[in-house]
Amino acid sequence: MTMEGDRKAARLLASQAHEVGRVSGRAPWRDVLLWVSGGRLGRRHGRPDVPELSTPWQDTVAPERTGWRQRAANLDDEFAFSVDSGLIHSPGGFENQQVTGM
Repeated sequence: MTMEGDRKAARLLASQAHEVGRVSGRAPWRDVLLWVSGGRLGRRHGRPDVPELSTPWQDTVAPERTGWRQRAANLDDEFAFSVDSGLIHSPGGFENQQVTGM
């Protein structure tokens, strides 16, 4: 893709930022089991199933980081990039950390 083509693609994605498909990925029964067992039971094994949505932007569970969310951009039905974000505990409290994937 040329530099001008990249700029057009970036403008197109930015103009579609309000078109976000969301999938919570939460399993309330798993949360209850984790809470009741003190974290011993109900842990997820392997990667979660992350559906591909037909929207330009999608907000789903992060496949590589437990408890994190992923915002991904799709251009012409192809993956463009994603940003994983999650709350992490730090000495000063909680902070929002973000990791970009291509």
